[in-house]
Amino acid sequence: GATQVNAMAACAGGFTLAAAAVVGDADFGGEEVVDLVLDLATKSLVAVDGNFLGPRFRLLATTRAYALEKALERAELGTLAQRHATYFLTLFDSASRVDAEFDKASAALALEINNLRAALEWAFAPPGDLAVGIGLAAASVPLWVSTSMLGEWHVWAERAIDSLDQAGLRGTRQEMTI
Repeated sequence: GATQVNAMAACAGGFTLAAAAVVGDADFGGEEVVDLVLDLATKSLVAVDGNFLGPRFRLLATTRAYALEKALERAELGTLAQRHATYFLTLFDSASRVDAEFDKASAALALEINNLRAALEWAFAPPGDLAVGIGLAAASVPLWVSTSMLGEWHVWAERAIDSLDQAGLRGTRQEMTI
């Protein structure tokens, strides 16, 4: 359970049950994630943000800070950050491959902007994963354009382009997209 709470803390700005399940402990099943989130909500440690796309959850700031501290103490933070970034790479990449799907998913993906930022920050900082960062930068282009946040996009695109050679991704689809 503690690793699962730490996984929720890795999500910046909120999370879905699917994100909490994937980022967290692989031995922790979907029903157990639901039970844990409901238990935390009952204890007022998780806020529930209902919207037209489905429920989202957010650890309270103090709960999140405590969980991140514990994850750091247990040396879990790097692993959780990597799972977090990989999950959001998969989410954005699958939505960006088909324009019609991205249009349907754009509202849901816009809710993940803070998670995207956190994943990009981790990926481009040591000991992150440049290939994941470049993939995230490429897969998130439609979101940055649809939200008119091109100034911020430019920063991430620059970091991705500067990392292409080091990541061995020169001449790839990601480079062309960026």
